[in-house]
Amino acid sequence: MKRRRSAALLTGSAAIMLCAACGSSAAPTASAASVSTAPAAAPASTAPSSAASSSTDTSGRKPCSHPTAMSGFLKLDSAQTTQDGVQVSVTIVSCSVDPVNDEDVDYTTVRTDSYPVRAGAQIHVLAPDNNLQTVNAAWLVSHQVVNTPYFYYQDDPQHEITALQEIYHP
Repeated sequence: MKRRRSAALLTGSAAIMLCAACGSSAAPTASAASVSTAPAAAPASTAPSSAASSSTDTSGRKPCSHPTAMSGFLKLDSAQTTQDGVQVSVTIVSCSVDPVNDEDVDYTTVRTDSYPVRAGAQIHVLAPDNNLQTVNAAWLVSHQVVNTPYFYYQDDPQHEITALQEIYHP
């Protein structure tokens, strides 16, 4: 009888810890729950990395999170080849998720802008099988992303995009 109670207590504790851990997950190719802490909103005149968090949400939604190395979230609107390389038109967004339904993710526009993509930038898009594949920036000009146009992004002090990773949404 004591073993059953101990096992039940251990199982219950593990479930609680797992639920707590789910809220802070940042696995790049997991469900939308992996998108769990939004960056703070920044003035429109700053670079993408400054565009970080959403305000307090009274609807019970939680801010999304992004991988530690990334600066925040963006929606890829278009890409074009320029004399200097590739330029992307983006919408910097904040993100919130319903803690009860991790597939219910809302993106809110912070601002729209255009940024150069640094030569050699790490760009990961989803293949049709939902695995990440690495592409070069020129790929963005003539191809469409498989899943959604939303990405984690990273930029440098010169306001160039240095990494993009498409966000998986079921």
